[in-house]
Amino acid sequence: MSMDKSAIIELAKSEVLESSQYDSNPEVRGFKSIFDNEIRSRINDLSTAIDFYESLSDDEIERRYSVHYWEECALGVYDELYFGCLDFLRDQSTNKN
Repeated sequence: MSMDKSAIIELAKSEVLESSQYDSNPEVRGFKSIFDNEIRSRINDLSTAIDFYESLSDDEIERRYSVHYWEECALGVYDELYFGCLDFLRDQSTNKN
């Protein structure tokens, strides 16, 4: 069963919003997505996003959102490691003085 038009529009709006978010889109940070060989990059234009989602099956939409979820998780882990290391190094240099 295919999604109705209103569900497609909501998915497309979410896609466009997340395309510009630092926590959601690695390309905003200047990173290449680790999933770029699996799915198309996030779409930042609403009409393009609607057309794109209309062309996908429900399984393809679910896969796309799953990949986006794991991508956001990977960015969260990166942030924790990166900023955690910075804090640790800052604390170490402060403690030596």
